[in-house]
Amino acid sequence: MQVRSRAILVLVLVLPLFACAPSTGELSGQVFIVTKGGQNFKLGLVTVRAISTEKLKPWAGKKQAENTNRQKRLGELKARFDASNDLLEKGQLADEITKLASMFSNKEEFGEDLLTGLPPGDVTAKTDAEGHFTMVLPRRGQFALAAQASRDAGGTTERYYWLIWVSLDGSARREIMLSNDNLVGMGSEDAVFKMKIEP
Repeated sequence: MQVRSRAILVLVLVLPLFACAPSTGELSGQVFIVTKGGQNFKLGLVTVRAISTEKLKPWAGKKQAENTNRQKRLGELKARFDASNDLLEKGQLADEITKLASMFSNKEEFGEDLLTGLPPGDVTAKTDAEGHFTMVLPRRGQFALAAQASRDAGGTTERYYWLIWVSLDGSARREIMLSNDNLVGMGSEDAVFKMKIEP
């Protein structure tokens, strides 16, 4: 009887602790790019969005189908080009092939197309002058972290796109970097679409 009473007392004392445990945590990070020359550019005023898995899945399925159809179409066009003996037709096919293939050989074009129509973020944050951002997320559940940025590079504009999976995994805090390594088209381990685009 005494043992049972002690067990009940422990439950009474411990259960409120679980009930009061915070359900959210802090995701912080930095957005930056390192050039081929080794210069580090921290990107400020970049909007970073966290999109829930439930909201992203329908959109991701549609995008995946679009990319699959484009690749299939590209294969068909190349086969027609190889089989054709008509120079005029070959010229028309070559133009269409070039236009379609550019999306799968250019990270910027692929990223711009990929993030078009992206669902709105459940949580958003904006980077400071040092490229840092902080947002509060549920400790449980997976989110897609999306961002796009640009910078002037000697008269040309370079554009950068990110779409990666992230989760706090029950932790109170986690840090994440958005950099060259996990750009769209790099095929990083945490990428929503793991397609690797070779220059």
